[in-house]
Amino acid sequence: MWIADDNSGLYGGNELGFQNFVISGPASNNISKMYFFEDQILALHGSFNDNLIIPDYFEGFSLFENAGWEVISTDVLPFGNYMDIIGGSNAGIKAVSFGDGLLDFDDLEVTNSGTAGSPLVAASSEDRSTLLTGVGFDSRCNLWVSNYDSPQPLHRRDPQGNWTSFSFSAQSARFPISLAINEFDDVWMRLDPEEGGGIMVFNVEEDQDNLLTTAENSGDLPSRNVTDVVFDREGQAWIGTEQGIAFIPNPFNIFDESGFDAIRPIFENRFLLEDEFITSIAVDGGNRKWIGTRNGIWLFDASGENLISNYTIDNAPLPDNTIVDIEVNPFTGEIFIATTKGLVSIRGASTKVSRKHLNVKIFPNPVRPGFTGEIGISGLAEDAIVKITDIGGRLIREVIAAGGTATWDTRGFGGKTAESGIYLVFSTSPDGDETFVGKIAVIR
Repeated sequence: MWIADDNSGLYGGNELGFQNFVISGPASNNISKMYFFEDQILALHGSFNDNLIIPDYFEGFSLFENAGWEVISTDVLPFGNYMDIIGGSNAGIKAVSFGDGLLDFDDLEVTNSGTAGSPLVAASSEDRSTLLTGVGFDSRCNLWVSNYDSPQPLHRRDPQGNWTSFSFSAQSARFPISLAINEFDDVWMRLDPEEGGGIMVFNVEEDQDNLLTTAENSGDLPSRNVTDVVFDREGQAWIGTEQGIAFIPNPFNIFDESGFDAIRPIFENRFLLEDEFITSIAVDGGNRKWIGTRNGIWLFDASGENLISNYTIDNAPLPDNTIVDIEVNPFTGEIFIATTKGLVSIRGASTKVSRKHLNVKIFPNPVRPGFTGEIGISGLAEDAIVKITDIGGRLIREVIAAGGTATWDTRGFGGKTAESGIYLVFSTSPDGDETFVGKIAVIR
């Protein structure tokens, strides 16, 4: 007998006893941000909305690892309403709250405006709320924190625990709503569009800053309402706004005194997604761009000029077309997609690259009757050449890996579906120094 229960999930059993089956999942469908750290996906629940209004629920965060979820509830956390979270290899997990300060997760230590020696500033003397919106690590393991509505909106804590605070001449820089750090240790802060918007870029070593706006020679962004900033595998800065996408190909020139403007990719004779409100951008192992909007997901190639796929509730198992955040597991190629109605993940066709074949996996294998998708071959050398032959050595298909992953739709060059049998996989790096041989069983 099987019993579906509204509160407790599924029960199954017989006269000898029953067992409760509960599907592993995050604490809530309300997921505001995700972050990949050491083979884990960290999902935050609750955040402020577009008008910076704090929700009336606090649900902590959830952690996905080894195909299962662990819920870190507010019962064990000192506060809720987490805005951003990050992990450092030697520094553990840090999270910031829009109201309560900075949390060192390993020892549950809290730092806010009331902590001795802390430079963090409260929004007002009445409520003492410490409005932190972003957190990140640079290459030297310095921790950076953005502090909303503060004369010194950016703070750095070195590995020894010493704080340094920074201020900027632009009034809008007092209101950062997130931060991102690139390979040059430049700190990019998205600014509240209600207070001027744009992006403040800061480099502490050169003591330089630059405010990017919609003005020419000052960024020429599609909109002052910047919704996301990410850096791709070539170091380019990709910027999402409420009116489409732009990118900066040479971020190391961001402080050029002669001016600097972003580039808007062209797709179908128009600026890329210029009518779309961009909610999230993610980059996979093949440097492809996964772009979330309020109308589904767009997957483009590395340049942003060629569309690979467009996912909506009409052609994919998305809970909703309004995408909140996208995060990539670069080693497995799995794409995690948070929507306003819950979370879903799909197996991507591109993984993090290496010059060598490492832990090559073929999935699914065997290919069973009824399977109509693509076989993924991950762990390959970067841009490997993959040849698939039958057991007699006759070439069936040849593909180039996207990053460290190649896919085969089980069809030959002529489009004919492969019959039952054993097929061989020969993978070679472009220079011929790295090779791999594997087998695929196809059962029709």
